[in-house]
This record gives sequence, C-alpha cells and structure tokens, in this order.
Amino acid sequence: MKSLFAFVLLFTSISYGKVSCFKALNPQSITIKTESGKSEKAQAAQLIYQDEKSVDAEGVETPPHLHLRAQSKTLKFSTVAYQFDKGGDFLVECDGGKTSLIKKSSSLILTSDYLAGEVNSADEGCSTGEVAYRNLTMTPAPCAD
Repeated sequence: MKSLFAFVLLFTSISYGKVSCFKALNPQSITIKTESGKSEKAQAAQLIYQDEKSVDAEGVETPPHLHLRAQSKTLKFSTVAYQFDKGGDFLVECDGGKTSLIKKSSSLILTSDYLAGEVNSADEGCSTGEVAYRNLTMTPAPCAD
C-alpha cells in the first residue's frame, strides 16, 4: 500500500508544462541560411513553446523549450532550443546558437544572431543550416497537428 501511495504521489507531482503555439507577425525578419551559403528571407514561421520543465513516465526531465519552424520560397528550417537556466536564453544543444525570448502581453519577442537547425531535412541530428532574426514577433495561434 505504501508503494502505491508513493507512486500516486510521484505521478501527481509530475509537471507536463504548458504548451502554446504562435505564428510570426514579421517572418521576413528571419534569414534562413544553408551550409553551402544559400540565404533567403522567411515567408512564414511558427513556434511551439513549452514554458515549464516536463517529466515523462520514465522520469526523464525536459527543460522548458521552443520548437521554431520557418519557411522561405525554397528552404524549410526547424530547430529545438532549451532553456537550461530559469530566465536565461534558449540554447541549441548540438551545434549551438541561442535565442532570447521576452514575453510582452500575449506575444513573444525573439532575437538571435545565430541559431542552428535543420534546413530541408527531416533529420533531427546536427545542423544543416541556421537562422538569424531581430525582434521577431510571435502571436498566439492554434496548434497544428
């Protein structure tokens, strides 16, 4: 009985974090660049943002994070960045880069000089490109599947 109580207590203390979705008001502020040097301005961008640490059923913790996707005429960019220090920047683990995030009313304002990720690739390994942006304004949007 004690182990059942401990399991229930542990399960109820697991935080799944709040997941919110956003779209860019000014996607043209994003420059997508490939490893070969090709560069294009984004035409659309979306963000999935989890503002709290989450713990899965196996006890694996994931810090707050954001998943940024941007698309230009011929390039598709995707990356996930994690916030390891509360209130700090969001960092890409594999190849680096960081983005700042400021909450302003219901919107988010992001800035990054370099954020690594995948361009035209479903591979979520090391980067095949990067983005840079200043004052990217993201507003709430419905979450897509």
